[in-house]
Amino acid sequence: LVWPQAARVPPSTVRTAGETATSAKPELPIETATVAQILVHQPTDLSIIRLAENPQIVVLDFASLKRQRAMLDRVAALIEKAGLPRDRILNADELDRAVKTDGDWDETSLAEDDPFTPSPHSGARIAIENMVRAGSQRGIHGMVIRPPIIWGLGGIARSIMAMHASARTGAICYLGRGLGMTSNIHVDDLAEIFALALERGVSGALYHAVSGEQCRRVLAMEIARLRGLPTRSITVAESEEIYGKVDTHLVISTCNRTRCPRTRKELGWKPHPDRLDFFAECGRDVYMA
Repeated sequence: LVWPQAARVPPSTVRTAGETATSAKPELPIETATVAQILVHQPTDLSIIRLAENPQIVVLDFASLKRQRAMLDRVAALIEKAGLPRDRILNADELDRAVKTDGDWDETSLAEDDPFTPSPHSGARIAIENMVRAGSQRGIHGMVIRPPIIWGLGGIARSIMAMHASARTGAICYLGRGLGMTSNIHVDDLAEIFALALERGVSGALYHAVSGEQCRRVLAMEIARLRGLPTRSITVAESEEIYGKVDTHLVISTCNRTRCPRTRKELGWKPHPDRLDFFAECGRDVYMA
């Protein structure tokens, strides 16, 4: 890692015996080592090492891949995201806000067994899932079914309801470029997955339930057509005013895409061809009222 502003990083202070340091002690010590020394170093926690051969290079040596991923997520947010603090590492809540796509598309699409770092808002839900799945070790036939946006039969799909609610501003609003995608499933398809899981599901399994995904800008265009209104791009601050902070940071600003290969393979499930048109749900009376 090349330190972006090397001149601002104080070099190691050399003191004579009995001399008292007057500068503030850094939260983590910065050591100096050669390439050979770094290669044999065995960290027990995060180590920050200045390269002896070139002091402008700072090496972050991690005790585990998990710690490395968490730290590099924060570094990426620190470097790439405008308007955030740049003089310190972001805390968990700041990181969660920073890594949102803010209306842009993201290629990440998670299958059941793909690893990911839960946001602070969903950490408790993951803990509950893990507890249910761990029941298989005690003879309990526990499974987890994880659906995205659920729609159909006039039930309340959160993303559709939120878009309709923005009509009070005189336009149907989407965040940024509106390219974020969210997976979805029809409620009847979800019911079939539950039935199949009871019949064929593997104890301790996690099953995703996905039959499609929708683009938020296209969703806004369809709802605007139904209501005879224009569409409008908004900022995160405007979104918080219109949709509230919770929906902005859990629904509107994310690109939340999932896949369900394990569900299809182990349960023999596939979505019904007549239950794939998410946009047909947008004009129901429950939303248009």
